[in-house]
Amino acid sequence: PQALSGKPFDRADFVAVDGMAAGRAAWCFDLAVKDTTRSDYNAWSRVTYDSRLHWLCFDRITRRRQEWPRTKADILSLMDVYPDDDFVFDDATFELVAVQEFLYARPHMRSRIHSLAMPGDKYSRALVLADRAKAHLVKYVEGGDSEAWLQEHDEFPGGTHDDCVDSSSVATHWFGLPQEVDALAKFREGEARPESFE
Repeated sequence: PQALSGKPFDRADFVAVDGMAAGRAAWCFDLAVKDTTRSDYNAWSRVTYDSRLHWLCFDRITRRRQEWPRTKADILSLMDVYPDDDFVFDDATFELVAVQEFLYARPHMRSRIHSLAMPGDKYSRALVLADRAKAHLVKYVEGGDSEAWLQEHDEFPGGTHDDCVDSSSVATHWFGLPQEVDALAKFREGEARPESFE
């Protein structure tokens, strides 16, 4: 891994493309509950991974503040439109409840709705994507909330919000990169975690 400390992302490392890349697809989420101006954002995107060329591509990038009923309705609509995609959530407390609600509402998609145990702290997890971005192996489709997505990554870990970064970490873990995640988590094991990452 190249990006092991300091500011892990540079927006210039991400490759802008006009359309979605081919590959296995999953929607990866970081969820919030409230819609106030001080709340976290709901962040998600449709991510594809090309295991042959090692490209990760982020499309349909979404970052919005809204209350849970509306977010739930939006995600259920996505499940109806993309029934063959996977829908992946961190196994944080609220996301675990959300996954249960989705499984209840869409029982026929039981094999497509997942929660993941994410190892390490969020900085270590983000380094997996950062290292790939340094190698110019991370694409994004322009439009939607892609500018906010870029800004969050570029400002991490010192930015006000990191919800897009967290959803990106869900993607790197989901797409067969647990060895990199585990190695980076072990690298930082024993180091003091900044209070903002607890």
